[in-house]
Amino acid sequence: MNLPRHPDFYFPDGNVCLVSKDLILFRVLKSQLAQRSEAFADLFNLSSDSVAATDSDSYLDGAVVIRLDDSTKDLERLFTILWQPPLKKYNLDFLCSALRMSTKYVMESIRQWSILQLIEMIPGDTVIRAPITLNLYVKEPSRAREIIDLGQKCYVPEILPLAFYALATTNTEDLDLLCGELPKDYYDMVRLSLGKDRLRSLWRDYVKSSKDLSMQFDTIPECENLTTYHTPCEIGRKVKANARQEAVMLGAADPLRYLFRATNGVSTMCSRCQSTHVAYLRTHLNRIFEALPKVFNLSKTQQEPARAIVGKLLSLNNSPFTYAPTTLPVPSH
Repeated sequence: MNLPRHPDFYFPDGNVCLVSKDLILFRVLKSQLAQRSEAFADLFNLSSDSVAATDSDSYLDGAVVIRLDDSTKDLERLFTILWQPPLKKYNLDFLCSALRMSTKYVMESIRQWSILQLIEMIPGDTVIRAPITLNLYVKEPSRAREIIDLGQKCYVPEILPLAFYALATTNTEDLDLLCGELPKDYYDMVRLSLGKDRLRSLWRDYVKSSKDLSMQFDTIPECENLTTYHTPCEIGRKVKANARQEAVMLGAADPLRYLFRATNGVSTMCSRCQSTHVAYLRTHLNRIFEALPKVFNLSKTQQEPARAIVGKLLSLNNSPFTYAPTTLPVPSH
């Protein structure tokens, strides 16, 4: 067997050879992998029983050869954690591989570590840290689809809402540009379509409740500045009306980012009005953020089959959101 050997993970004393799907040879210690993973232990037992001792293609220098469907990068990153753990911080690609492989091969300690590191890098637990994740998806839109695929396959529901939100608010109709080689799941397309309608509904609720959509308020009691900012002239009123129209349009397209920007753009107000204004905006920011799992109908445990979830999506009559249930009909089988 003449295959290229991995430069770091081809151990002379290894007693099992693992071949990646792109035909790179790893030689490692069977006992160490089996000790950390029941899945690897079962794989080794099955391979030992099925491989004939005289089969030259199944052995290399006395070590049994097992072909895997994992990429070289995924195996390399898993083995790095096991045998060459660096002290530096891991990047997102590394953590995605670690989570994917530790879930597949039932390596619970590595899986839990990967989830903690991943949530730290793309946080979705609080609205305060949400801009970190949203900014990443703005720079790399395809990441959102990758994270959705990872979160669903590896049962990590915490990372799903902001990823769905990022896709739903992306300014492109061509999901091929976002998904790349990842499959476009029909049921996720349903979530995105209905989620967009629900986001617009949330924003309409905000519009109805907002006293002034230009993100300015009438004066509050004991206001420090009653003459310049809060009593605009006729020209100022026109500017204010234009700002209101802009708020309706931009907010409907991307409510979270719009409200994040709005909370940072109120320095012209007096201090008392500004604090009241920011508190008001943050109330609606939290409301939309906390509604995201329901907007995209994401189960907290992610244990419901996709088709069952879509059935609920298309049959909900008591939802507080308005949407067209016939946007994407369930395909017949």
